[in-house]
Amino acid sequence: MLQFRLYDTSKVVYAITDQITLDPPVMTRTVQEMISHYIDSLPGIAMFLFMVIGVVSAVVFLARMFFARTNISNAERLVPMMSATVGVALFFILASSLQVALAFRVDVNGVQMALATFATLLFTLPTFLMDYTPKERASADMMREKTKELQTKLQLSEDELAEVKSSLPISYGAFEVKMQMIRDSLNDIIRKTSMRLEDAKEIDKIFSDLDSLSIDIDNLMLELDGAVGEYQIFVNCEYSKWLGMFKDIGLEPPMTAKAAPDQAAPLNVRIGQVNEVLDAGRTLANEIIQVAEQAYDVIRSFYDPSLPEENQSITFAKKKLDEKATPWIALDALYSAITNWSKQYKIQISKSVDYLHRSLAIIADLRNYNGRLLHALGDDFPKMMENVQKAENIKLDIEKRALNAFNVIAIKDVFESSLSIGRDVLSILYEKLKSKEKAVDLLSPSEDFLWEKNDALIKRMDSAMKVTSKLSNARLSEVLESLPKFLSYVDECVETIALYSEMEEILLNYPVAEITVENLFREKKSVSAKDLPFESKYAEEYLKLFYSQKFHEFSLDRANMLLTKKK
Repeated sequence: MLQFRLYDTSKVVYAITDQITLDPPVMTRTVQEMISHYIDSLPGIAMFLFMVIGVVSAVVFLARMFFARTNISNAERLVPMMSATVGVALFFILASSLQVALAFRVDVNGVQMALATFATLLFTLPTFLMDYTPKERASADMMREKTKELQTKLQLSEDELAEVKSSLPISYGAFEVKMQMIRDSLNDIIRKTSMRLEDAKEIDKIFSDLDSLSIDIDNLMLELDGAVGEYQIFVNCEYSKWLGMFKDIGLEPPMTAKAAPDQAAPLNVRIGQVNEVLDAGRTLANEIIQVAEQAYDVIRSFYDPSLPEENQSITFAKKKLDEKATPWIALDALYSAITNWSKQYKIQISKSVDYLHRSLAIIADLRNYNGRLLHALGDDFPKMMENVQKAENIKLDIEKRALNAFNVIAIKDVFESSLSIGRDVLSILYEKLKSKEKAVDLLSPSEDFLWEKNDALIKRMDSAMKVTSKLSNARLSEVLESLPKFLSYVDECVETIALYSEMEEILLNYPVAEITVENLFREKKSVSAKDLPFESKYAEEYLKLFYSQKFHEFSLDRANMLLTKKK
């Protein structure tokens, strides 16, 4: 049973008070000198510790190398115990032998060193007796499981790469090489795990390799994701670029609506977005091909019939689209072809536009002569005014659109429409001239009747109708060049038709006038224009016509318009 006595308490109290009240023992050295000695010993102590660490590390390293080469089965157990024991022994040996040289003091004897070394051996002996088989087995199972996980992960990555490869024209060589290297590494690890692994360092290395391979797979997918993102930005920029370039040269291809790029979207969604832009580019290329074919047809038919029927640039663009290549190659070829045509045929097209302006201006000016046209054309007047209205509309349209060499398709439509209007105007006037001429010839009082027939105009109109005919062999550019000249005959045609109409009217009434003149001669020897019941200009023409038929029996005083019967 524990007892508590005052005597024991007093002993503790006196011991504490003596430490405060009693005089300290006389020392031969001061505290400062002692601290100075300790400080002087610190470099030696530090050097000693570094030497011990270096020697022990070298011993451990050499031991591991030795056991690795000899393939001793218990090396993994033996190394820790040997390393600790040798390290302790070296510590005491070096401490005893180097204390003078390194300026420090160690109070240790051989018995103590032996006991410490033996104690270390005893403490590390359990590591030698441990069974590492469960650990090795567990490590191998963990490695195989992790390897399978990485193989599954790699397979998913390969599937995604295959999807990208089948959908997008991106370079995949580097990705395939890296994936093959990762697969080979995993297969090598599987081969190693099938064998007995006794070296912990080797096991740790395999786990480290597996972690590294997992990071490599993640990095590879990030690279693939980045490549798809870069290509998505590229195709969007290319589509916008080509759309803008074709608009700049005067073409207006329809723009296909597309979704905005979303870098956060899943890979398959972004692949779909990229394909939408590629499809929009192919649609744009097909639209431009149609425009280019029409433009080439215009150039070939208007300006250079010697050109081949198929243009090489258009054929090349179609071939690339059929091959499912990126549409930018086809668009580049088409753009180069159209711009080259514009440069090569710019002067000819500008001249044709100028001829067109002049032709349409002539037709539009016919509105200022409504009265004359109505009198000359009769029933054909509404049809003529319809063509005049069309010419005015086209003229305004040309001025608004500012036709140039780039919008060749619009030029073709305008050229053909204008040529059709010009052909109709000339045809109306030509048919009216021919019909009036035929009517006058049919009403002629005799076969030798001479009248003021405008044969020169008829010849010129014949030539104009041949050149502007749809069956003409002349190039359309030549027709357009000649059209202003042909339309300049319009005024003369209107005047001539008016004269022919007047002559027709005179001949229609001549039988009545002839009877009237004969009746007057029964009453008098001379008949003047004033004697006839017609307007003076018609009366004079009737006297001239009567005289031309019976000049053997009558004489005509043209100055006074007096017709007298010969005796």
